[in-house]
Amino acid sequence: MAAKPDWTPVQTLAGHISKLALLVFAYALLAMVAGLRPLPVATALAAAVGFGAALISQMRERPMLAWLWAELTTLVGATFLLSKAGPLWRSGVGGVVDLLLGLLLLLTCIRLYRTTRRCAGAVRPT
Repeated sequence: MAAKPDWTPVQTLAGHISKLALLVFAYALLAMVAGLRPLPVATALAAAVGFGAALISQMRERPMLAWLWAELTTLVGATFLLSKAGPLWRSGVGGVVDLLLGLLLLLTCIRLYRTTRRCAGAVRPT
């Protein structure tokens, strides 16, 4: 029987991503209450990335499936962010804040993908 991979780095990073997603949700709620521009892109990415990270952190028994799920979450997030980047960039300061928060979420998702890939054994560290 093969030894199970050490899943602690994945679970730790997934916890940090979930906290970041909650902070984005809190910021979006405060913006809505204060009457500022909503954050549709960052909020949607926070939901997708936060849910994906929570799911990946519990896939210790199926590390290759977790790696695939992390890859799909990253690709969908990147596609969504790229499709919305042009109009957001031209929409002013609120759009740029939304874009930067979405980019921060996407970068943490890429880090989760790389960590999951390493812990799943798909790539041997050199």
